[in-house]
Parts: sequence; C-alpha cells; structure tokens
Amino acid sequence: MCEFTDAVHKRAALQYFSAFPERLFNNPILLERFPFAFQQGRCPVCGAFLKSQERRPQGRATRSMCSYDYQNLIANMVNDSCLICVGPLAESKVQNQYRQPREVAHHLHDGECTNLWTLIHNVSVSEPEIVARLAEPTRPSGYLPPPATGARMPFLVNHLLGTREAVPAEMIYRGKIIRRIE
Repeated sequence: MCEFTDAVHKRAALQYFSAFPERLFNNPILLERFPFAFQQGRCPVCGAFLKSQERRPQGRATRSMCSYDYQNLIANMVNDSCLICVGPLAESKVQNQYRQPREVAHHLHDGECTNLWTLIHNVSVSEPEIVARLAEPTRPSGYLPPPATGARMPFLVNHLLGTREAVPAEMIYRGKIIRRIE
C-alpha cells in the first residue's frame, strides 16, 4: 500500500506547491469534488470527523476518508478517470486497479494530482508538519488572491471561532478565512 504520510511523498508535495502555490489555492475542480479538503481530522469528501483510530489503524496505512466514501470512491470502483482532476488515467493505472482495488495511488495521476492528494491526506490525518506548513504564508505579504468565481466555496472549519461547522468562505489567506463583504 502507498503511504502518503511518508517523508518522500510529503517532501515532494511541499516542494511542488511551494513553487506553484496558485495551483493549490485556486483549484475549483478540487473544491467541487472535495469540499472539505484541508480540514484537519475530517473526511475530505463528506466532512465527517475521523476518530484517531480511524485515521491511524494499528498496523495499517493511514486513512483520510471515512469508510463509506472510501468504499464508494476507491475500493468498490474501477475508474478510468483521476480522483483529483477527473482526467483520463493511463491504461496501466486502470489495470492496476483490478489487481489492487484498495490502492489509492492507482486512482491518481503521477505528479501534481498525487502531490495534491498527499497534502489533502496529510491534513485529514492531522500530520503536524504538513498542517503547520499549510498555515504558514505562501504568498507575498499584502497580496490577496483574486476572489473565486461562481458560488461560494464551503471550505475549512472556522476554528478561529471555535465552531466545528464548515463555513462558506471565499479563500484562505495565511491560515485565515477571508469572506466577501457584501
């Protein structure tokens, strides 16, 4: 099984998105497919809170999705499209899904999609170094990203207010939720 919390995956993902932070912050397909991505301790698909033993089962690979979403998206499905970008997968990846149906890596493109899933996975399982790095500023001071187009994105838990509900937000900047004032 591919372990997305290993040092090699984390280092590659952090290096990639340090060079291209706009690909992490401005990804509408990601937010549509995974509205609860980058929420610590939550399933990125449905937002269910994951208990510690669910995220880190004894003697098994870490898990970032609740069992229902994992079964529906990974284990019981052979997909010819990428889990992240919905682009077509190589035939070898599809064939590998038949051989190892529970392996998430066979449902992802190599490169950017795998790096993005690595970050989502590590935040969901509450890996402290990744959570801390994503809270650091990744944009120059004074720069605000352009507002999202279309509907408001349900994104990140408003931990600043101490609530556990997802709040609609336009964007995250330096670890803080930015809302549009109307």
